[in-house]
Amino acid sequence: LKSQIDAALAGDGITVNVDYVYNSDDDTARLVFSTANAGDEISFSDINLASATRLGLFEGRGEPVTSIRGTDVAGLINGVEARGTGQVLVASTGENPETAGYYLNAAHGDLSTSTAADKFRLRVDGVLSGQITLGVLANTSSTAVANTLQTAINNDPALIAAGKSVTVAYDADSGGFKMTSGSRGASSSVTISSLEGNAAAVFGFAAGAGAAGQSGSAASGDADPASGLRIRITDGDVGNRGTVDYFRGVASRLTALIDSMLGSDGVLTGRSDSLNAELERIAEKRVDLAERLALTERRLQSSFLANEIIISNFNSTASFLESQLPMLEALVTPNRKK
Repeated sequence: LKSQIDAALAGDGITVNVDYVYNSDDDTARLVFSTANAGDEISFSDINLASATRLGLFEGRGEPVTSIRGTDVAGLINGVEARGTGQVLVASTGENPETAGYYLNAAHGDLSTSTAADKFRLRVDGVLSGQITLGVLANTSSTAVANTLQTAINNDPALIAAGKSVTVAYDADSGGFKMTSGSRGASSSVTISSLEGNAAAVFGFAAGAGAAGQSGSAASGDADPASGLRIRITDGDVGNRGTVDYFRGVASRLTALIDSMLGSDGVLTGRSDSLNAELERIAEKRVDLAERLALTERRLQSSFLANEIIISNFNSTASFLESQLPMLEALVTPNRKK
């Protein structure tokens, strides 16, 4: 970095020193730019996304800053794990709360060998990111790399546009990086789509959800009476916060009454089901009646055809007898003349 800056400023006769300062107490690091002239002022402009995320640069003069990562509030409501979003604790919609999907594979390799050629793409809740690379890592501790991974992923333009994010943490049990989706529910997931360079070996990544990863799940079980209740936590004390009592007003009771009438087991639904069942029985009776009429029609047609055959036989017999009468008359007439 120093050589590139010196080359760019060679025509002005300015030399810039670049120092890397790491603070082991809070696991933070920074780049310090300086010149030999105490009166010089150093500022940056036209900072792109890669420079901002990988080097921590921003436009203007660099002032000492402290990066503090916030933590969502966590706790139980009615003994069931509630979902924390910032300072708001939301009661679970079921006995078993919804869970977030996450990626977890295997132990990472030698993080000091990471280069810009080691790239990967991932899907967060089905949204595909762009190419992500960490380049050469200044701090190769597992925790620091997890933080760098999280920053790089969450700064991906495609994920930002879709409102998706992840939390990356080093998993001591597997020795790998666990990437958890910022959402919960059945659609929550984190998967690796593609790997380039030595990303698989360096970071312990593999395509898919990883050997120990899994998708999120929806809340299940009977709904808790406090389902949907939202409580804002305004300080950092932990422990039991006491009891919250609430009652249902007229509007709530009216809503419950309407729901009881229109619900799957409500009065109107039951009456509608009864009428539909009666219509089905009538339809079945009509089918039976049509079948009986068809059988009667076929029986009458058979009888009619049989009678037609008998009448035809009678007509044939009558015609035969009529043809024999002249012969009989001829036989009888000569005898009478004698």
